[in-house]
Amino acid sequence: MISFQSSVQMKLAPGSWLSCVRKTHEEVEEWRVPGSAQDVMEALTTSIDKVGDDMTLAKIDKGKQIMYVAVLTPGAKWLDKMELKLKSQPDTQTPAEVVINARCYSTGLFPMTIPGAVVLNLLLFFVPFFDWGKCANSLKRVKTLLSQTMNEQIAVKTLYSSPLQAGKKQEVSRSL
Repeated sequence: MISFQSSVQMKLAPGSWLSCVRKTHEEVEEWRVPGSAQDVMEALTTSIDKVGDDMTLAKIDKGKQIMYVAVLTPGAKWLDKMELKLKSQPDTQTPAEVVINARCYSTGLFPMTIPGAVVLNLLLFFVPFFDWGKCANSLKRVKTLLSQTMNEQIAVKTLYSSPLQAGKKQEVSRSL
């Protein structure tokens, strides 16, 4: 039941339909990673595989250099969707660098353990809710593992943080 509901919810993501609702449970960061897009994509795949059962690669579009990751929270299994968009920076005098636009948001108000959660989330797509920092933690786990996998420092810039997370962040740009 959870895997079926998750696959449908991942495609529809009703919690993201209205930007005013999505902003209450969304985290957007920009990561700068040294290396080629292909190397970074492979390292991301390896990093996500290391996370465990709660994070699964849902789709990889190598042509557009986008990865979609399904994140199920422990316990009740709320479904968050992570989008990782890679963009190669032109190789001029410095080594090659990839910019990753990392975005994570909750897909709905109800967890996947509730029978019919997708229908409930579709009906109540307009109800705002908080993720209590779950999306920020998911992004942090992936970028930490990516940094370890590539053995490189990752420059991080927070572009948007949900209201509850914004107060906790003291610096906008940092290195990992």
